[in-house]
Amino acid sequence: MSSDIPRAREMLEEVRRELVQMQMTLDILKIYLEEIPPLLVRESPAFRAPATHQPMTHAQVLRARRLRDREWSLQDIADDLGVQIGRVSEAVNGKREGV
Repeated sequence: MSSDIPRAREMLEEVRRELVQMQMTLDILKIYLEEIPPLLVRESPAFRAPATHQPMTHAQVLRARRLRDREWSLQDIADDLGVQIGRVSEAVNGKREGV
């Protein structure tokens, strides 16, 4: 291979331009990455509705789990216990232990 200094200079300049562009891109990405996390913080609600239903008792939780094991629907369990279906769902999925 023969020497071609002008071509080598062109290639080096092209690489330099690409590196400058990459650095600019990385700088822009860094700015975005610094601005994004504060936008992901959830503020406490200004108003929260008061609780209108009592939590399930431990006995209700155990009964709900037994009925679910017998393949009762969540709605049927809620109706049987006189509680909201969401509370039953939490109880049978281990998210709520009651009072």
